[in-house]
Amino acid sequence: MTRRTWLALVAMGTAGCSGTSSNEDPQTAQSLLLKALETWKKGSEPAQLSADSPAIKVSDYRWENGFELTKFEIASTTSKSGFDLRFRVDLWLKPPKGKPIREKAYYSVVTSPSITVIRDPES
Repeated sequence: MTRRTWLALVAMGTAGCSGTSSNEDPQTAQSLLLKALETWKKGSEPAQLSADSPAIKVSDYRWENGFELTKFEIASTTSKSGFDLRFRVDLWLKPPKGKPIREKAYYSVVTSPSITVIRDPES
């Protein structure tokens, strides 16, 4: 995914937001990220989350390219990135071919008007 695509997804997630950030609850955002990562770890596809209620749009290039998630740890600190909440996550991945790897990833979570979990493509 290119940086332009990532920015477009973030813009879609924040479209319609007012100048206030009252809809950003770190606990809610973290629970949505946890749900997305647990779904990946169970071997499901990102599209499954779109069919859930509430629907969660997820974009993670490793997940979309067939990497298996074997373990993850969400850091206890959260930062704001515009209207989004940003989380650091340590991922233990098994690529389709090759040896398992560990990566540090950053996810932006948008909770309104639609729920979106987007991995920063540079992480």
